[in-house]
Amino acid sequence: GRFTAISAKGATRAAKTNLEKSQRLRFILAPQSREQFEQEALSDEFESIIRALSDLDVRKAEAFKKEDKQMILSAIERSGGGTQGLNQTVCQQLRRWLVESAGQIVEAQRAKSKKERSPKYSQMLVNYGRLLGDSANAFSSPEQDKAIELFHEALEEDRAALDAAGARDEASEERIKVARDLFMIGSAHYWRREFPQALEKLEEARDAYIAVHGSDAHPDVAKVQTLMGPTLMKLERWEEAVASLRAAARNHESGSHAEAECLSFLAYVLFKMPHGGKAEADEATDLRERVLEINRAYFGNEHPEVAMSLFQLARGAAEAGDRAASADYYRQATDIYSKIFGEDHEKTRKMRQRYVSAAAAAANLNEVARKNSSFTSKSSQALSMYDEQRAGALFPEGMVADNRQLP
Repeated sequence: GRFTAISAKGATRAAKTNLEKSQRLRFILAPQSREQFEQEALSDEFESIIRALSDLDVRKAEAFKKEDKQMILSAIERSGGGTQGLNQTVCQQLRRWLVESAGQIVEAQRAKSKKERSPKYSQMLVNYGRLLGDSANAFSSPEQDKAIELFHEALEEDRAALDAAGARDEASEERIKVARDLFMIGSAHYWRREFPQALEKLEEARDAYIAVHGSDAHPDVAKVQTLMGPTLMKLERWEEAVASLRAAARNHESGSHAEAECLSFLAYVLFKMPHGGKAEADEATDLRERVLEINRAYFGNEHPEVAMSLFQLARGAAEAGDRAASADYYRQATDIYSKIFGEDHEKTRKMRQRYVSAAAAAANLNEVARKNSSFTSKSSQALSMYDEQRAGALFPEGMVADNRQLP
């Protein structure tokens, strides 16, 4: 709540000053608030801070004079990028400030003796690494390198604490921390596309969590198995990838965002299996529909995650030859992006281009079908190939909406 208030004030100030990306916002905390921030930002309050960043919206900000708010918002809408563009700029500024602040907090702790350090030091290291990894602009970058170093440092700290705990009651908590650190190292290797190293650490993390919980039927284990799925796929161990994701899906909370992410990965792997057939393709479609259902219930109808789900359904429908369904899914995704980002935003334009191409392909297919009553599956396949070339590459390999990539 405190961080959300800071975000709102910063957003309003940015609106008033017509903030440009090259400029920087300053965030000033009172001494008492700064001390509390340093103690909690990278530990107890970290997840709420991340949620506040994801929910940041200048339209929710308050002006000192209430009558100024609509005037400011109107001016923002008339500027290039609109409110969403300003949201992105403020969010980038906040993330940069958080990364810098996190670095200062960690360095201050590191300068202390081990006895003087916060008992949550390893958690601070992990969350600082998460911030760095999130801010990285490439698969291999100084930020990613630093993040892995921080995760390894956390692992050393927690293994030392585990050894010191021995068989005492707190050993269980220390083992959970070790499993967490192993998972973070595996995740970092995955995003760096270092898949053998990723799998090694993920398997260690899975086994560590199973040892703590006494069973693989736990959300912590499911979290690891979810990322093991695409990792195994990248290593072309397809059957193992499917098995890992099916096991994870059984243990995620029903209707959770984690379940949706797992099912999305499973659908992707099933659809891409070299020896997969109609049964796998049909299951992939069913899974994507379930993901759309979960995301609509979790986020609401107008959210980028819902648009992403529609994008995946559109892609699957097109590859299955159902051009009309593909065009309709693209239309729905375009409508969501238009409402969230505005008509002129790059994401909206790209999604609309996909919709127009898919609609043209569907119209062309219908026209040929009307002219040829003896339309057969063989000619349909030939038309599909021709139409792909004519309509352009609708689905560049690996690219998905919102500038993200599937596994």
